[in-house]
Parts: sequence; C-alpha cells; structure tokens
Amino acid sequence: MAHLHKQQNFCFVLLFVALTIAYARKAIEVSFQQNYKVVWGKHHVFFVQHGREVQLSIDKTSGAGFRSKLEYASGFFQMRIKIPNKDTHTHTFYVDEIPIGVFKNYSNVEVSFPSKQMHVTASIWNGEPWASNGKRIDWKQAPFTAQFQGAPNT
Repeated sequence: MAHLHKQQNFCFVLLFVALTIAYARKAIEVSFQQNYKVVWGKHHVFFVQHGREVQLSIDKTSGAGFRSKLEYASGFFQMRIKIPNKDTHTHTFYVDEIPIGVFKNYSNVEVSFPSKQMHVTASIWNGEPWASNGKRIDWKQAPFTAQFQGAPNT
C-alpha cells in the first residue's frame, strides 16, 4: 500500500513539473508585438514564427528598428540574435550585475551616466561613414538582415 502511495505522489509531482514547464515555455513564446514596437522602417520589419521572431532588414533605401514598450532601470536581458554572419551566437547584456562592458559612474566629475529608466532598443542601419574603416558596402549583396528570437516577456 505504501508503495502505491509513493507511485501516486511521484506521478503527481511529475505531472506538476510537466505542466509548470509547459506553462513557462508558453509564457516565453509571446509575440514581439506584445512587448515591443517598431519605431522606424516598418517596411523593413518582418515577423515570422507566429510573431515570436522578428527580422530587421536593411537595403540602400532604409533599415529598421524596434524598442520595448516598457522602460527598465536595471535587469537582465538576453535574446538570440542572427546577424550577417555564418553562425548564430547568443549575445547577453548585463545591467547592474556582471557587465560585459563597464561604464563606470563618474557623474561626480560631470560625465553623463544613465540615471533613469530606458527602453531596450535594437536596429539595423547604415553605419558605413564611421563603422567600416573606409570600406564601402556592397549593396548588390543586400538586403542584409538581423534576426531576433527569444525576447523575454516584459
């Protein structure tokens, strides 16, 4: 009898864990439009996978960008990003934890430092004048795309 009771408890725990995982997975898989909005280049923004992924495209006429609907003062943000490259990498940005890049607060010596909540923003745009070390973009290869997925709920 005790053995049967243990099996029932185990089955209940297993069912609870499975439902919790299914719910958590469903909560993560929300559409970009629910938490982010297109701020420019709407004709260069494409939603795929039922809106759970977004592609920003750039050609000679325009790029595109989106931002979070909410603002954040601190926290953790992670998203899988596919940029024009052979591989997909996970880029992680930390705020107020272990940062990848450090921007120290020197506001006491009049160096500007973020002091209010900000939006999470992503864009693809022509940085040729300053980012390419004098190299020209081969627009015959366009359009170039950046793909974002796994955006967290806000």
